[in-house]
Amino acid sequence: MIQNIVLDLGNVIINLDMPATDRELRKLVPKDWLRLHERNQVKGVYHAFETGKMSEREFLSSFEEGVEDAPDHYDLRAAWNAMLLDVPPKRIAMLEALAEIYDLYLLSNTNETHMDFIREYLEREHGITDFDSYFEKAYYSQDIQRRKPDVATYEWVSRDAGIDPAATLFIDDNEQNIAGAQAAGWQVQHHPVGAEITDYIQQYIRQAG
Repeated sequence: MIQNIVLDLGNVIINLDMPATDRELRKLVPKDWLRLHERNQVKGVYHAFETGKMSEREFLSSFEEGVEDAPDHYDLRAAWNAMLLDVPPKRIAMLEALAEIYDLYLLSNTNETHMDFIREYLEREHGITDFDSYFEKAYYSQDIQRRKPDVATYEWVSRDAGIDPAATLFIDDNEQNIAGAQAAGWQVQHHPVGAEITDYIQQYIRQAG
């Protein structure tokens, strides 16, 4: 029987528009965007930022190297956060209901810039001053210095939370993340991008048994 539910954040709790960030960064550094993006991928800049091994200032500065009239960090931060949309109130209600029955956890690949935006948004729009209180524990990649889909990440979370993998349901929109969790012995459900989680959560739980 499922005792624990581990939720992803992006496209499960908060809606995302991933191409929006690409569009906004292209506007800021139109001549250099592709070069900077490819260089950051090769140098592991995105991975380092998501695992807390690079500061926000260092990360934003990576989009300035060799750029004439480089944009300021305020505009770069806004462009980086452009992918973050909204959290419908019914998803907050879902978290409250689930937490009454299951041990609820959050596991997200994210970064300090995104989390600052999300917490400000939740307080402004929903009056939530402590989002993490909806969970037994919230695991953010920049804090635990581990990322999905590494199998070792799920194994580490299992040990840290003291949860039985076989009694744990993981819900994520990324199939690679699902595969990693399954390899670690967790029950899994892939949540399609654009689907409303509140319409499917009970089905996911029933299918997991």
